[in-house]
Amino acid sequence: MGPPPAPTGALLALLAGIALPLLLRESSQQFTYAEILAFALCATSVTVLTGWAGQLSLGQMGFAGIGALSAAAFVRGVSVDIGWGSVHLLKGTLPAIPFGWALLAGAAVACLLAALVGVGALRVRACCWP
Repeated sequence: MGPPPAPTGALLALLAGIALPLLLRESSQQFTYAEILAFALCATSVTVLTGWAGQLSLGQMGFAGIGALSAAAFVRGVSVDIGWGSVHLLKGTLPAIPFGWALLAGAAVACLLAALVGVGALRVRACCWP
């Protein structure tokens, strides 16, 4: 057996993804390529689900939307006021954070929510039940 094939397609896509923002100066073109990249990531997750797990679910688009919404909120600054009337369970603000860190924070929020949803979907046998 020889060595495994080199992932040249993935390497070329990575290099193109790094080079395009440096070559394109107009924000409309950058936005278009960012949109293409976001949908490509979601399409990759569909490929993993259908190819490896043998099932199709479009729930990952919901998690992508939650991540995008929370990243936008982190860029703008988050104000939280949970309660009713004069009773406040949670009240406070978070300052606006830079775009790159907001993307990471939005991804973390989506990952935590996906993990919470995934715990309920686990089919793990309990230790004390027959």
